[in-house]
Amino acid sequence: SHLGKDERKEEQGVPQILGVLGHTRIPIRLPVGRPDSESEAPVKKKTKKEDHPDFWLNLELVCSRGGQFLHWRISKGSDLDRGRTLGDRLKQHPELIPSDSCLVARPGYPLTEQILTPYRRSCGPKEDLFNRTLEEHCQILDRAVASLKARFKRLTYLDIGNYERARAVVLTACVLHNVFVNLGQVLEEESEKENAVVEEEDGEEDDEGVRRRDTVAGLLLKGCDFLSAGRTEPE
Repeated sequence: SHLGKDERKEEQGVPQILGVLGHTRIPIRLPVGRPDSESEAPVKKKTKKEDHPDFWLNLELVCSRGGQFLHWRISKGSDLDRGRTLGDRLKQHPELIPSDSCLVARPGYPLTEQILTPYRRSCGPKEDLFNRTLEEHCQILDRAVASLKARFKRLTYLDIGNYERARAVVLTACVLHNVFVNLGQVLEEESEKENAVVEEEDGEEDDEGVRRRDTVAGLLLKGCDFLSAGRTEPE
């Protein structure tokens, strides 16, 4: 991981967002000799081979607001970790993220004190505002991934049947992406919602994460109400 401190300062008690946690999939060639080869696979698998988890790599990322990748984790498609390993590591090593900072992620990721996720059941203006704010930040990751895949078009399909070799290619692309971003060479590409493949089940939630999310959501709404009142005051 390359998690570091963001340049933004804490404002009105709302934590600064250090980065956006998310993932994308990198299609790869199924290794030769898999038991569900064309000769043995059921018909439905032959016509929809992408359903097999080993047909892609999971690329978990944390993206800064400037588009750099602060953290990456590459795993097989059958790995359904969805940020749990990173969340556990941040709990064990809180010094990796300043206490006035946090990561944000879309649904399906764990809600912790260090990783804030949206409300799945919006009940009012506080929850709606919080969710909209998080989604705006999550789009930063979408644009960064779109730029990565546009620059390294090989990532649209890795014709490699060896997991370690495919992993090395993806790792190299992430490192070079940061080099180009640091040089100011950012590709503006149309982005798609990268976390659309996250399962609909709720991510794990711990008590500290629930409390911090509620606190932050309240501060956001309070700030919004303050600005609205200022605009409506008579001259």
